[in-house]
Amino acid sequence: MHLQEILGMVEEKPTSTHMFEERKSQVQKTIQKNRTCVMQITPSSPRRPMPKLDVLRRRNVVGEFIRGWGELERVVHVVRKGKVQLEEAGGRQRGRTR
Repeated sequence: MHLQEILGMVEEKPTSTHMFEERKSQVQKTIQKNRTCVMQITPSSPRRPMPKLDVLRRRNVVGEFIRGWGELERVVHVVRKGKVQLEEAGGRQRGRTR
């Protein structure tokens, strides 16, 4: 290696260390800023989820109603279909006895 290359490497080390320290201080400032924002938001947050939970509970009740209604419609359909089949079977039996 030449003398200039070695000198360049020696000068590069403090420069990169300085850049690292600047970046580290910027990140620490950002983290502190974010912490203050979180601390401002935190006191109001316990009040907010309760109405949302109530809405979700209501949606669940509505969902159960919709599922129950769908099941009722399927049962009614099966009963009607069975009634029609019984009537058709009864008509065939009447035809045989006459």
